[in-house]
Amino acid sequence: MSIAAEKTEIIIHEEWLRSLETRVAETKWEGWRTDGPTIFKVPRIFQVAESEAYVPKMVSLGPYHHGNIDLKAMEGLKWHYLKKFLGRNPDKTLKDYIKQIKEKEPQARMAYSEKVDKTSDEFAQMMLLDCCFVIEILHLWKPCVERREKEEEASYVVYFGGHSHRSEEALLLAHDRVVNSHYEFLGSFLGSKQKAQDAIFYSYTKYINGFAADLEEEEAMEISSEAFSRNFHHAHAFPPFTVARLLFAEHAGVISVFPSRGHTLHTTRSWDFLCLQRNGRVPPSSIYGSLD
Repeated sequence: MSIAAEKTEIIIHEEWLRSLETRVAETKWEGWRTDGPTIFKVPRIFQVAESEAYVPKMVSLGPYHHGNIDLKAMEGLKWHYLKKFLGRNPDKTLKDYIKQIKEKEPQARMAYSEKVDKTSDEFAQMMLLDCCFVIEILHLWKPCVERREKEEEASYVVYFGGHSHRSEEALLLAHDRVVNSHYEFLGSFLGSKQKAQDAIFYSYTKYINGFAADLEEEEAMEISSEAFSRNFHHAHAFPPFTVARLLFAEHAGVISVFPSRGHTLHTTRSWDFLCLQRNGRVPPSSIYGSLD
């Protein structure tokens, strides 16, 4: 009889088989893994090779690095931020937030690629502290972002020309109408009248018709470019010298849009300003005028 024809006896130890069956029977179905994970733990080999990229140095968020002795200092700060968060929301109690976390606990656990070895209370406490910490950090960071965005803006003057007020009475009556027209005009570019009111910090309503506003460069360019194309389209209806002026305008009636620059006020009260003490001559670049 050939070797291929021989039957190989398979030995299964009954005691070992019963231990496997017992282990399967005792293993509870992990219902938390009904959805795929979205937060994965970086393999140990990568953490060692690129610790600067994968190992937190200041604070732990979530279970993977929770309890790290090197990050304990920030755990105390989380309690302070939790207290601040609760103080800013007096209509909600600590119990309200714990209840919401407990309700979302199964979904939160499913987000992690590995089973979180924490009790329900431990998991809820970790999520409460970490979430409130992140919220408070963003709350503190918001003014910095707004200030940075504000710094990216500059002041621009949108100049429409002069007013035709014939008397002081007419000037006073026209004030609100002129200001409102400025809001309406800028609002057509920014998307709303409210945004225009926030941007405009001064309206020229007496002799000069225009306004000064905080705008991004792109917004100022949009106002200028639209006026350019609109006025250029109708350029044939104007004399050449008028066309040259209107090409700098953006909207019907707009003559120019230019950055608003601050200048230092000088007076002739000082001889040093006139340079008379030095050589008795006034620099040709000086401009003098009277203000009433």
